[in-house]
Amino acid sequence: MKKFVFAAIIALLAGVCVQAARPKIVAHRGYWKAAGSAHNSIRSLVKADSIGADMVEFDVWMTSDDVLVLHHDAEAGPYVIPDTTYAVLRDNYRLPNGEPVPTLDEYLDVAKGLRIGLVFEIKWHRPERENLCVKKCVEMINEKGLADRTIYITFSPNAHEQLGKYGVPHYFLTGKSPQELVEMGSDGPDFHYEVYYKNTDFIPEFKRLGMPVNVWTVSTADITQDFIDLDVDYITTDTPELAVRLLRETPDHKDVRVMDFNLEGAESYDAAAAVIRAEHPDFVTLQGVRHTAELNRLAEVSEMFVYYAANGKDGVAVLSRLTPAETRSLTLPNQFRNTPCKAIVCTYDLGSAIRVNIASASMSDENDVTRGHQAEYITRYLRDAGLPAILGAGLNDEPESKAWKVMRGRFGELGPDGVTFPAPVPDRKIDYLLCYPSDKVVRRASYIRPSAASCHTPVIADVTIRY
Repeated sequence: MKKFVFAAIIALLAGVCVQAARPKIVAHRGYWKAAGSAHNSIRSLVKADSIGADMVEFDVWMTSDDVLVLHHDAEAGPYVIPDTTYAVLRDNYRLPNGEPVPTLDEYLDVAKGLRIGLVFEIKWHRPERENLCVKKCVEMINEKGLADRTIYITFSPNAHEQLGKYGVPHYFLTGKSPQELVEMGSDGPDFHYEVYYKNTDFIPEFKRLGMPVNVWTVSTADITQDFIDLDVDYITTDTPELAVRLLRETPDHKDVRVMDFNLEGAESYDAAAAVIRAEHPDFVTLQGVRHTAELNRLAEVSEMFVYYAANGKDGVAVLSRLTPAETRSLTLPNQFRNTPCKAIVCTYDLGSAIRVNIASASMSDENDVTRGHQAEYITRYLRDAGLPAILGAGLNDEPESKAWKVMRGRFGELGPDGVTFPAPVPDRKIDYLLCYPSDKVVRRASYIRPSAASCHTPVIADVTIRY
């Protein structure tokens, strides 16, 4: 059941236009399962740092004499922490590993010498005591110079509101809707994983709102991998060593083969299908598609899915071995009322939170000013989408033209320098495979395949798409 829901969330996320770092692994109450460790202990902090966890989560209470201490529950043996002095706790209670309950001051002094970040949970207190607790916590973090390594979390609406007044990153710990968190002034959610499984729209909506997504408490391999693949921002776990290993083993790139093929002049799509099958591409961007009745057969013979957008006299399409999460047909600028031109954009989830837009566009063959505006429109659209993008484009123009300068000024080139038109003996280059950004879409190899299947020779590139 969880895998079905996970797939639904991934489908929603594929249309969300964000770029983010990979998830940060948060050791819940420190790495308390390590030998000689305990929840919220100094050792659990040091062990979490030693295994490569990005952050450590810990719980803070204020004693009756205003000392900030770490402990998960309000009860420490027979003592209720908010009603007990620190001296009584120190002298009469020990954590399971023999350590005394650490003060926040002691804990942060150790943290200063480590590289690990801090997820600081403020526990429930009576409102007036809670206000003082929040004030003292924020002041101590600032005094220790740890503000840039700290985010705050809480179950308490009052503590959450108080944290907002100090302008620190603060997240709420129960399953409010995205709109409710916006109204609360929260920086984002920190919800139990079941909340996300039951509300499959939450993660994409939080991402759309620009809110970092935290999840707790994830401990099994399958659920941890789910949330790595969902590209959340923080994974809070009781098994941080497992989570760190899974994250390291999760690929941060995907290798694919892409072909651009203009079918202008193709008398039979069977010949084009034979060319495509021989190259085994993962994606094919097509232009010059006039025989729409044969397009589905071309896809069938090529053993690929097809997505099509019609122009005035021909169309553009994308063939793919995967089904896209979303497809969009774009009408390109046409201020001089030339023949209408379209672009098609398909968004694909490649796994491991790696997503890409594959687009096909054919520029006007009637007006160079129109071509320039069309090139500007489609490149801006793909850049603004916020995902790595590969664009197969028939520029219908020579290098150094306005359209070419716009394209090459904004996008890198995946194809080689060779000529592509007219086949079988081409003398100019008007067919392009382009990409954005250059650090996310990297060419490994590329070539032009001689072919008499149409008036254009296809361009093929082997590409690495990075997270």
